Amino acid sequence: MVIDILVNKDDGSAYMIECKTWGKEFDKAFTKLNKDGGQLLLTFSKIKISW
Repeated sequence: MVIDILVNKDDGSAYMIECKTWGKEFDKAFTKLNKDGGQLLLTFSKIKISW
């Protein structure tokens, strides 16, 4: 898994978002999304990180 977006908050927590790869993976997910639901982004629960 590759994290595409990482949002850091002032309280030390973070949100991670994984996006579909552009091309075949995105097209397949987009078709499924329009047909019967699905997702283009995968979000992870709020986590605590330390730097």
